[in-house]
Amino acid sequence: MAISPEDLDATVTDLIAAAIDTRHRLSFTYRDLPRIVNPLRIGRSEDGEWMLRAVQVGGESASNQFGGRTPKLFLVDDMSEVAVLPGEFELPRRADPDDVIVDILAELRPLRRVPAATRDPLPQQRRAEADQDAHDH
Repeated sequence: MAISPEDLDATVTDLIAAAIDTRHRLSFTYRDLPRIVNPLRIGRSEDGEWMLRAVQVGGESASNQFGGRTPKLFLVDDMSEVAVLPGEFELPRRADPDDVIVDILAELRPLRRVPAATRDPLPQQRRAEADQDAHDH
């Protein structure tokens, strides 16, 4: 059974979105060069093309410029052999708004915060005592 380009796009975009949601690196071939990236955002451009914003951390690059913190833009149609790699990557310090990807399917979210009750019970206990004192008066 043949896979249509639409089916391939859906599969690849879903795979990339899952990698973003779980903070897993991606490996793929892009314009005949192997890449390893920390994916940040996937969505469509104003022209309707699927785009990936990611920080390249390994592989090769035509410009020989990668490894920094500056995200690159990848056209999903030019990607092949897309695979999710094991292990999570660290969140970047910031994720700038995107002026190219206008219809976002998935984007990196901050780490979940630890609920206040499990961080430090003392302030919660003090609040409860203050509430009790206010109730008693």
